[in-house]
Amino acid sequence: MYAFSFSKHLIKLHKVVGIKSFRCCSFFCYSWKRGLTLIETAVVILIIGVLMSLSVSLLRGLRVFRDRSDESTALASQLSFARNAAIKSNQTVYFEIDLDSQSYYAYKMKRSEEKVSRHPVLKKTTLPPSNIIVSVVSPFTSSKETGIIRLPFLPSGLAEEIIIYMGKNSSDIHSTIIYQRYSSKASVFKGKKEYHLEDEEWEESGETQ
Repeated sequence: MYAFSFSKHLIKLHKVVGIKSFRCCSFFCYSWKRGLTLIETAVVILIIGVLMSLSVSLLRGLRVFRDRSDESTALASQLSFARNAAIKSNQTVYFEIDLDSQSYYAYKMKRSEEKVSRHPVLKKTTLPPSNIIVSVVSPFTSSKETGIIRLPFLPSGLAEEIIIYMGKNSSDIHSTIIYQRYSSKASVFKGKKEYHLEDEEWEESGETQ
């Protein structure tokens, strides 16, 4: 009864002022009084579902809401991408890890008559403080925790073996990324896995990317 009375006042106000927007108010008041039809209800549910799915996708894309394992998996995938880019372009692709700024990206050297410049293959990715690259190890160098690491992928796809430890700090290693010299993919392991040259179970026990 109150809704119907309110709708009558809106109609009178519409006649006096002449604003078309009051028609919408009158319509919604009438719809609220009579209730929603099955089709209208289905449309509302569909719209809510689409908005929720878009919201979840956007939130998962934000680095704040990403899981720590997602960062490790993403880095492993980028290593494989750099290798494939070197093979497809028949050029050496350099995968650079900056341990000081906690970022990484890949590039090719582009030579011209005047100068030599870097041509990005992968845009720079900066890691969150909750899951950084704690250290990088290779069979020929000791563990490095600062500085820049460059891993060249030859046109054949070959690259030196490398181990990347990721976590919050040296006492909290969340995952280990291992890229073997003759492998086409990087392997991701939970926790800290020590490097052993004779270890041939990496591909079997790890998650390859």
